[in-house]
Amino acid sequence: MSGSGQLPHTLGQIERGLGALLLVLVVALHVILLLNGGGLWRDEANTVQLANLATLGEVWKYLQFDSFPILWLLVVRAWTAALGPDLYRVLGFLVGLGIVGALCWNVRRTLVPVPLFALLLLAFNPALIRYGDSVRAYGFGVLLFLVTFGLVWKVATAPTRRNVAAATILALLSVHALYYNAVLLLALCAGGAAVTMRHRQWRRLGLLVAIGGIAAVSLLPYVSTIQAASEWNGGIRIPNFDLAWFWGQLSRTAASSGEMMVWVWVALFFAGTAVGICVQVSPRWLHASDEQADRALFCVTVLLVGTLGYFIFLKILSYPTQPWYYVALLALMAMSLEFLLSLLANRVFGRILRLLVVVPAVLLTFGTTAEQAHLRHTNIDIIARQLEKAVDPQDFILVNYWYYGVSFQNHYRGKAPWTTVPPIADHRFHRYDLVIDQMKRPDPADALKPSIEQIAAALRTGHTVWIVGAVLFLRPEEKALEMPRGEDADQEGPYFNAWSQQVGRFLQEHANRIDRILVPATGPMGPYENVQFLRAQGWKEAGQ
Repeated sequence: MSGSGQLPHTLGQIERGLGALLLVLVVALHVILLLNGGGLWRDEANTVQLANLATLGEVWKYLQFDSFPILWLLVVRAWTAALGPDLYRVLGFLVGLGIVGALCWNVRRTLVPVPLFALLLLAFNPALIRYGDSVRAYGFGVLLFLVTFGLVWKVATAPTRRNVAAATILALLSVHALYYNAVLLLALCAGGAAVTMRHRQWRRLGLLVAIGGIAAVSLLPYVSTIQAASEWNGGIRIPNFDLAWFWGQLSRTAASSGEMMVWVWVALFFAGTAVGICVQVSPRWLHASDEQADRALFCVTVLLVGTLGYFIFLKILSYPTQPWYYVALLALMAMSLEFLLSLLANRVFGRILRLLVVVPAVLLTFGTTAEQAHLRHTNIDIIARQLEKAVDPQDFILVNYWYYGVSFQNHYRGKAPWTTVPPIADHRFHRYDLVIDQMKRPDPADALKPSIEQIAAALRTGHTVWIVGAVLFLRPEEKALEMPRGEDADQEGPYFNAWSQQVGRFLQEHANRIDRILVPATGPMGPYENVQFLRAQGWKEAGQ
């Protein structure tokens, strides 16, 4: 008898020791990113510059030019007022640690109080670390959702006034942090509804409906914001957002620490779903208690409804999604799978199996995750510092493409004038509406005339034209791209490349020399804002 009890005790010690080690490693990854993330890249700059407008009325007016409801902007605004504009990476770091804490808080009273699968799937995912810790709402929304997850479960199974009030408040905060969280909250309420209907607890079902309904109604003020955005976001929507695209981007996010993690996710998704369904049919199979069977029903419903609902949401949105769009869904999946697969711990073989999955996966992917955590978000802040030291007030700076102007606006404090390709009137946010106005000119090529004139004036007078970002130089036999005209303006890509070619051709014809300037490396760079830096000098007539 003593031998039979010794193994579970030993496994418990191993699990706790492994959990503590994983937590230390996760915190270390967030510290690495804190120290190496560098300046704000354009999406972060968009949020910071919007949050810190002069009045809250202005923030609301321009809310359509960010991707989130207003809550995160208020947090950033308060943070700036309290601590100034230089500690935004610390804010992201604290959010990242909060997510890890929320994972542990949700499992604290279960048989397995260390969320091994959730740590593996979510906390060690480089996409969550890099973009959850960024000065964007993704991490904050994930944090609020994870806390809401645990509170909705409490309302479904053991409601008290405190639980109901806390769940309502967190649900409200959650949907005002990320629009996606409205879909995830629907999944949580569906999971709770499945449990309450099983036990015919109609009052609890009513509480869940009320929590979801209050959160949904609270989003009505954003209708005007969404309608305003719909007037210009057609240029960035794609016509072929389907299951293949969804799976491709989701798997890319899951695989950010290594291709093998896609198959780990797939295997655990189907294993967790199978466990959740089998426990409903035969709870004795894993010695599941009534509470565990209810939790499995809750989680498998959340998992399936949330995944389907998230796809439908993104299908309606039809943006060419990037990894950060999927971190909230990964949070729902990881938390659900943690509870479902924790049922394996009812048997010794299941606890051993958990260790045999988690330990090798962490060992095989940790190096890649650590490399991702070392990546800098942008080099535009470095270029801005170089320019501030080197430019003459009569020089001219051209930023290509236009969206890099959001980051440049945030970092550049020099005296030389600058504009983007194409020139637009406002670089504080991603003003797609102003870009579309340029695309819909009778002749879109005319958009660059003011910039070309400024380039020519600087070169003719012996001053320098600085180019932040690459331009497309034409080979002698190469013809410039044609741009669609007027109302045919749709997708932005052809315009961006054609405008860039206009600049490149003019510089080739009229600049005596064009040099690429070395941007000092302060560490490895991320993929989204690692731009070139060029300098054009001297004037020559075309054909010389």
